[in-house]
Amino acid sequence: VKVCIRTRPTHHFAQDNIDLQEIDNTIQITNKHEQDSGGLQNNKQNSFKFKFDHIFHNAPQSAVYDLYARDTVQGVADGINGAIMSYGQTGSGKTFTMMGDTTNFDDLSHTNQAGEFTIAEEKDGRGVFVRGLNEIPVTNENDALNLLFSGELARTTAQHKLNRRSNRSHSIFTIYIQQRQKSGINERVTHSKLHLVDLAGSERLKKTMDSTDGSTADEVTRKESMTINQSLTYLEQCVVALARKSPHIPYRQSKLTVILKDALGANCNTLMIACMWGEADHLEETISTLRLASRMMRVQNETSTVQTIDDSALIKKQAKLIKALKQELLMHDALVERA
Repeated sequence: VKVCIRTRPTHHFAQDNIDLQEIDNTIQITNKHEQDSGGLQNNKQNSFKFKFDHIFHNAPQSAVYDLYARDTVQGVADGINGAIMSYGQTGSGKTFTMMGDTTNFDDLSHTNQAGEFTIAEEKDGRGVFVRGLNEIPVTNENDALNLLFSGELARTTAQHKLNRRSNRSHSIFTIYIQQRQKSGINERVTHSKLHLVDLAGSERLKKTMDSTDGSTADEVTRKESMTINQSLTYLEQCVVALARKSPHIPYRQSKLTVILKDALGANCNTLMIACMWGEADHLEETISTLRLASRMMRVQNETSTVQTIDDSALIKKQAKLIKALKQELLMHDALVERA
């Protein structure tokens, strides 16, 4: 698992509190606590240092893709499962990192696919998947992008103090690839998949919600925030267990962790992009984000190519072989009769 940090561009970057060293990819955070009003000394830790695979500070989309995401995508084309996920607090730039600018896709239509969905697992082939979702075949890049942006525009959003368009759900876009030889000589099929995961942002209600406003809309948003934070807590518990190499990993605590089971601790080349909002007002959220990202670096996945046998291709191959053997026997019998 590779972990990169991306900072949200801001004019109020907390230079006095955050020290980014892009050469050795370390982040030093100093969070000075105020003395207790009763005169008691605050002994909370106020200095934190983290090291990651790479730090993208004020970096363009192309740099993020070319330096790290491209290898994951190429691995999927070569038959190795891949996952790219964005994690961080609300408003830190996760959706932009995963999707880019979606303003040109507002005219895309989407259907509300409601129904009963169950999570299943295939030991060979797809691995963990959601039974009941439509799997739409695509033949070109534009069709895949239209589906991606259509799904993004169908997500429920809400407005609060830190984000005018806060996503109220996680998003997982999965591309399944099957590779066969055109000649039909080999009956083996290589399976691979790419997860594009845009996690909903963690939220602190005291910063996102106005406690004096008791409207119905705010109450719904408040409940959504609590549900999002709970699911991210379950995700963190899985990451902690994987980092400690615990014999039991609590995947079944939430649907999110079950679906991401392959990406978190199985056969997958995983890239996490942790997004941080580097302002002084968000130091606590930044430290929390970097802590989980640091734990994610200790997770080790083993990757291998997944192959299955295409029964129809195998039957055709055996039929050709039988036909060739029959012809050989006929030739043999003809030679014996002549002799």
